Amino acid sequence: MRNARLRKVHEGLRQYVRGYKARRARSKSKAIFIGVTGSSGKSTVTALLGHILDGHGSVYPQILANTIRSLVATLYKRMKKNGEVDYVIFEAGASGVGSIKPMAEMLLPHVAIVTMVRLEHFGAFKTLENVAREKRALVDALQPGGFAVLNADDPLVLGMAAGT
Repeated sequence: MRNARLRKVHEGLRQYVRGYKARRARSKSKAIFIGVTGSSGKSTVTALLGHILDGHGSVYPQILANTIRSLVATLYKRMKKNGEVDYVIFEAGASGVGSIKPMAEMLLPHVAIVTMVRLEHFGAFKTLENVAREKRALVDALQPGGFAVLNADDPLVLGMAAGT
């Protein structure tokens, strides 16, 4: 029992230190950070954008691994290993209510892309409006002067333009 508690404390501290290092690496980076979210199409958009931007500079696209843990690893380990890059493209996936906001606040994107809002995770969100609210967290975290690329064919995504 005592060892289990100690391991839990140790893991909590380890995650805190990794998060600190990731935020520090993010604040020092001169890269343009691009966040991509949506119920579908995230990986395709991330991969295509990475390919397009590769002709304009060095790119680090984070595809499929789209959780806070993978963002922390991207910022503090992989970017350090790869050196300074011009563009970082991160695919932000939603696993439940409140899951995108911590990623968005750590990523602090210059560009936020929202592909679409659908009920892919009905159990976690119950309504399309809840999914839209979750995806909007990426738009809300835009840096001053940043911009959002929103799917105008999806009324819930287009509604995110209000207040940006």
